[in-house]
Amino acid sequence: YWGMSQQIENHVYLLLKNGQFYNNLRVSPSDLDIAASQQYEPETWSQWQREGDGFLFYNNETLSWEALEGEVTIPGQAGERLDEKLENLEAYSLGFSGSFFTDIVTFFPDGRFEKAEYGSSYSSVTGIDPGGDLAVTTTSSASVQDKEGSSSSAGSSAPGIGIATSSESSEGGEDFLGTYSIDGYTLEFRYNSGRVERLL
Repeated sequence: YWGMSQQIENHVYLLLKNGQFYNNLRVSPSDLDIAASQQYEPETWSQWQREGDGFLFYNNETLSWEALEGEVTIPGQAGERLDEKLENLEAYSLGFSGSFFTDIVTFFPDGRFEKAEYGSSYSSVTGIDPGGDLAVTTTSSASVQDKEGSSSSAGSSAPGIGIATSSESSEGGEDFLGTYSIDGYTLEFRYNSGRVERLL
């Protein structure tokens, strides 16, 4: 059999002016409860200091100062607008099966955004039919969610038989468009459904 998997992880570090270093930043700094974080996850905090044009952080595991790899992130301007499309692709495969997922967000310069999610999967199984012959069964599925609603389809085929299903719905589109705002390290989505999402 064969398999393929590749994962890229981004780590975001927070360097405070008082010399404190936080290595588990997952929310906007303005939404971070520093006191609670230091109480419940003290192992994620240490110290940092400058060294030339770079930075050092104190590694609590090795008990030594180490170079901090990465790039300094520039905060966005309050009220900043974007005019671009961003795509995130995830793919997994193992043997004769796999799945693919794509998330797309489009920013418009008037402060609006639209999102879309696409997914698909497939599998192929080889076996022996009752007559002793080689038989291959394949299945596949696909789904879409965007401002128009959602749709999905699935199918399966084997020697002498095939099955296919599909469905569509116009509901849920309000959760895929709305307005956005940028302020510092915070990106806020306000969906037409009323939901608010704040991201780093």
